[in-house]
Amino acid sequence: MTSKLFYNYDKKQIPIGIKKSKRKSIVLNITSNGEVLVKAPNFITNIDIMSFIDKHKLWIERKLNEHNINSNRHKFIIGESIPLEGVNRELCKKNNITKTALIRDKIYIGYKKLDIERELIKWYRSYARKKLTSLSKYYCSELGVTFNNIYIKSTKTRWGSCSGKKNLNYNWKIILTPEHLIKYLVIHEVSHLVEMNHSVNFWKIVNRFDKNYKKNRAELHQHSYLLNYFLE
Repeated sequence: MTSKLFYNYDKKQIPIGIKKSKRKSIVLNITSNGEVLVKAPNFITNIDIMSFIDKHKLWIERKLNEHNINSNRHKFIIGESIPLEGVNRELCKKNNITKTALIRDKIYIGYKKLDIERELIKWYRSYARKKLTSLSKYYCSELGVTFNNIYIKSTKTRWGSCSGKKNLNYNWKIILTPEHLIKYLVIHEVSHLVEMNHSVNFWKIVNRFDKNYKKNRAELHQHSYLLNYFLE
């Protein structure tokens, strides 16, 4: 027996598929099309099912968010648009281009490269390292501080960090965001070389170089979906 209920999520009603059988326990899944599916014993009422759903609300919302991210993920097909420094660039391929390069606002993939996403990640990482190293050196010079190493990483939760060993860690995906957000991140991490906390003094240092840091901080948070932009 199959029926449906509805669950309110993100100002929308998400359908809940109910499949009852002679089973002894309730099982909760998110289907490939983003539907919440509950398999339950015949004797379980809809009220009990909604109570069960409510208890697993956080898990459901996390899974729905993951589903939405995967559904909206770029396919990285030639001719598609991909971001670089907040600007959508056309992804192209030419027989005479052997290395991936940015040419007149278009990103060209080397014609022998078969794994487009892997090649893009490699190129983005290299681009990010050059950009972030240059900016870090500039702001360090302005502050009169130095760093030991710069590490370009890929994480699902953080844009960057500064270690007690004076190492600057950047998520290469910051290069997908607009220029002012890239600068904000570098200013933020370099400022930690002076203040390893988020004290009033720390934010005064950040404010010295970025008067709009509060707005940029909030805007960067809105770009968090880019942390899951690639399969990496």
